Amino acid sequence: MACLYAENFRIFGSLPQKDGDPDASLCLEFGPATNVLVGENDSGKTAIIDAIRLCLLTTAADFYRITRDDFHVGPGGRAGTCKITCGFKDLTTEEQGVFLELLTTDDEGNAALYVTVKAELMEPLPPHRVSVTTRTGRDGQGLALDGAARELLKATYLRPLRDAEAELRSGRGSRLSQILAGYPAMRAQGEDDFDEESDSASTLVGILRRAEHHISDNDAVAAARNDINTGYLQKFSIGSDVLRGEIGVARDATLARALERLELTLFAGTGEWTRHGLGYNNALFMAAELLLLRNSAFAPLLLIEEPEAHLHPQLQTRIMDLLRERAEAAKTSGTPPVWLGRLLLAPPGRLQLAPLRGGLVKIGRLKVAPGGGLIRDHFTARAGWSQAGCSPFMPCLALEWASR
Repeated sequence: MACLYAENFRIFGSLPQKDGDPDASLCLEFGPATNVLVGENDSGKTAIIDAIRLCLLTTAADFYRITRDDFHVGPGGRAGTCKITCGFKDLTTEEQGVFLELLTTDDEGNAALYVTVKAELMEPLPPHRVSVTTRTGRDGQGLALDGAARELLKATYLRPLRDAEAELRSGRGSRLSQILAGYPAMRAQGEDDFDEESDSASTLVGILRRAEHHISDNDAVAAARNDINTGYLQKFSIGSDVLRGEIGVARDATLARALERLELTLFAGTGEWTRHGLGYNNALFMAAELLLLRNSAFAPLLLIEEPEAHLHPQLQTRIMDLLRERAEAAKTSGTPPVWLGRLLLAPPGRLQLAPLRGGLVKIGRLKVAPGGGLIRDHFTARAGWSQAGCSPFMPCLALEWASR
């Protein structure tokens, strides 16, 4: 992802309407891989993350949409329309082939992919009604974004202050089941290879069928089932409608049902489950999400909001070290290494992207110095990434740190 534009979205206003008007819109160019957002409270960090989420959507099952509160409020009142555009540039030949019909070509022949979301308040209809369209093109005048392309462009989003333990529990539509469903090794697990004669199974669906078979034959389960049926359900039957219940783990033994019954926990080393703190549970959830991100064929975009709310500084450093190791591995295999940049925001939303040159780099509270420069202070972050040209579809990490 190379750029993000927003008009009349949250704190970001509109483009100049006439000569002399200020440009209050968001026009942001990203580095080719890892970008870190640092700024004062209410300087637009969360608005940037949310703009990407609304435009590209996320791999999570959570429902998120544009509401009336997302429209910018300026001196003249609330805006009636807003627009968000995410742009992907410097596409490889393979990437251009995947999104061929959706590309925009400039006068110099350079192809880019723009995804534009336009929203309009539907007044005077009942309040909170918003009309939203998603199309390609810099101004949203291209083709509509189809289902396949939208799925490829979805971002992985780690929201702030999440309940990681709940996210990794089993259940219908669980986040873990969605992550595992996208893991390549799971593709062959949907086959039912349960053999009743030899009582054997190796795939997840086969194992689920085998468990269902043995549970159904269990004496205690059979007694309870028969008691329910003969003692109650048969008495509730009307006419020819015979009611009969079954007890089992999965009457519809499919891969989706098998994955929904799995959960991910930290191993205590003793075989007994024990509760762990928020930091380690968040690290576990982050590892699971990164598993899905790593196996994305196109546009593996990762958004982490307020990493300090998830992990203590030691674990934050470990994550940065992991990214550096992956960058070195990518460099060895011929893939361009990860590039780390620092996105600086200062009121009222003016932006600057500065590369991290290596070693310890100070980031933190921003102050506007005389002449419009930025003064940084407070804490340090490790950096060891080299600046290099990268594909826009390499793993991209956008981190938001709140100033303290």
